[in-house]
Amino acid sequence: MSIGGPCSIQGCKRTHMYNSPVCYKHKGQKPSPKEYERASGEDLWWTDDDESQRCDDTPESAVCEFDTYDGICWNCKNMVHPDIHLIHLICNRRTGHGLLDPITSREDRAPELEDALDRILDPLNERDIASHPNLSPEDRVKALMEMDDREHILSELEASFPDWKERSMSQFNLEPDGFGLGELIHRLYNDIHAFNQEEWGPGWAAEWCLEKPDPLPSALGIKSGSRRYHSSGRYLNPIAHVIVLIYVLGCLNWIVNHSPSHWDPEDGEFIVIFMVVLIPFIYQLFSYDIPE
Repeated sequence: MSIGGPCSIQGCKRTHMYNSPVCYKHKGQKPSPKEYERASGEDLWWTDDDESQRCDDTPESAVCEFDTYDGICWNCKNMVHPDIHLIHLICNRRTGHGLLDPITSREDRAPELEDALDRILDPLNERDIASHPNLSPEDRVKALMEMDDREHILSELEASFPDWKERSMSQFNLEPDGFGLGELIHRLYNDIHAFNQEEWGPGWAAEWCLEKPDPLPSALGIKSGSRRYHSSGRYLNPIAHVIVLIYVLGCLNWIVNHSPSHWDPEDGEFIVIFMVVLIPFIYQLFSYDIPE
């Protein structure tokens, strides 16, 4: 299923979300069989679990776990509340390393600048996490989108680095259109003000400097992103390395205690080969297939 068709809730004229029969307004609701009939053989990722409500709607028993790249809970398969999604996006990006990573490597970064940014930005993140607890998710995300700390952040940086213009480095360039730190701070707040979870997708994730998470083997019981990933191949239990180490040490101890100086060359070669050949069998014993 792709995006573009009508929502399957009777009477709704909105466009359905990607890989969902319903629109953003009705996410979390399931159309009745008369409203939506699944195509024969179509395997939909959200049918594995009950999606009638978000995990966050029952915080006493569960909370939504998600990657900010797509904002979809790994467990209930719903888009998380927009205020939660935005706060995670802000806290990931509005940090010293989050702002400096796009313009400088860690080796070339001025540590005093990153420390100053963290000192300025950490209280802002703590403020936003605790702000407006009594508002609905929709009203809270609007309140978060209205904040603007650019003047405060830049004035604090200018006070900490009064010679920033003389440094001639992008990481110290505080001009809003100067292709440096100042521009990234302005872009951050422009993106906050433009946040719209209904339009969220890979393009916006890239703007927020997010990369698509790597798929993880399903045999490990790990979910990644909005669907379960499956990978073929073999999985090696790490305990195999421990057993091989014990085996090799035991072999060396046996050789030392059995006077190898009295062996014939052919006997010594045979014993060493026999010991080494068993190692692959140990690894084979502790590995197993990962189903597709």
